[in-house]
Amino acid sequence: MEDLLNKVTVHYLKKAYHNELKNVFGHLAVTQRLERAYDILVRSSEYVISIIPLEETGGSLQFSIKGLNDTYVVIQSQQSCSCPDQEKLCKHRLMIKLLLEGIKLQTQDRRAMEHLLEKASI
Repeated sequence: MEDLLNKVTVHYLKKAYHNELKNVFGHLAVTQRLERAYDILVRSSEYVISIIPLEETGGSLQFSIKGLNDTYVVIQSQQSCSCPDQEKLCKHRLMIKLLLEGIKLQTQDRRAMEHLLEKASI
């Protein structure tokens, strides 16, 4: 399983963080978990995030987050996490949310740049 953190730059994680921060503004507990999730993604080398192969999950998109103490599974379609945190938006789910949004933003910018370069070479 490949570490997904290698797929996105800090710049795009920061953009995703600021986008999500606008969505949770006013919810102190969620904002604190979002900050923790962002810090883990950009500052910690102790975590490995990977996609669990679809053959093992029965076709649902699931992520494995291996941290300092344990490994948790985030099931994207059910918006759930196997961690003991009772909050719906635990730091693990927020990590996946930031990671996926960062990858999406990075991909959009890359495609836009490729399009501009293609036009410039014509």
